[in-house]
Amino acid sequence: LLREDEDGGQLLQRKKERRRYLMAIRQKGRNTIRAGRIIPMEYLLHAFGLNEFEAYMVILSWACEADPRIGTLLEAVNGRTGIRLPTTAFCLEAYSLTEEERMRLMKDCTGHWEQLSFAFDGIYEEIRKTVQTCAGGMLELGLKLDHRIVAYLYDYASEDPVLEEIAEYGYSDPGELLIHQETARQIARICESLERPGGVFISGERGAGKKYQVSCWCRTAHKELLLVDAKRLGARGDQLSKLLFRIMREALLRGKAAVCFYDIPGGSQEDAADQELMETLLGGMKEWNGTVFFTSEYEW
Repeated sequence: LLREDEDGGQLLQRKKERRRYLMAIRQKGRNTIRAGRIIPMEYLLHAFGLNEFEAYMVILSWACEADPRIGTLLEAVNGRTGIRLPTTAFCLEAYSLTEEERMRLMKDCTGHWEQLSFAFDGIYEEIRKTVQTCAGGMLELGLKLDHRIVAYLYDYASEDPVLEEIAEYGYSDPGELLIHQETARQIARICESLERPGGVFISGERGAGKKYQVSCWCRTAHKELLLVDAKRLGARGDQLSKLLFRIMREALLRGKAAVCFYDIPGGSQEDAADQELMETLLGGMKEWNGTVFFTSEYEW
């Protein structure tokens, strides 16, 4: 796209070579992960369930972050001063081998904006305020990687600072207490019996070991555990939906970690705030293709 002296045949050949090169690099990344070492970019693409074209979009955006010279080249190609990011329209043109393929990829994008919003800044807000899809305004949206994704690519062990006060990784371990292990085994059987990953609700008085039961299951399943303080989460009010989105993304980046919302308040049908919080949690995690726990002193 940057060499106007090429004819259509030369351009097509370069596109094919670029694809082969990219696929070869990604295969090396997959092999490295299978050997037990982490390749943050390849793992991220797998965790978010992105196809080859969507992976190309992410990699090109990351290239602009890593090397400003690439952004300068894109600015020249786009013909728009200050736009140093790839757009969906640009990626479609650069990647597609035929017009038929370009139309198919554009249609696929329409159904995948939710997955792409995990990676790109602004898409989460855009798809919630407009009915436009990849065939409309989203085509020219600059594909800028979210700050959290950039931090992850530099240091995969980093955590989302936005979640710092409401969520933490780790296990609740009361020392030698073993009385809850049978309950933990029961939870494991429940999780295994579900047709798809789903939610488990645990109620009991304070100090009964609810989080420990969840921890026992996570250890058995070899999963990390993301503990979320439901009371602090509920206090964020209108930010709740966006925070649930970030919680799901964080769990994906940690190998689809189990999520546990603990200390869920209320349980009274008369308490509208408690009802709204629980409905938002259930609704927000409805599409989460993983295991989620809810613990409370109250029965819902």
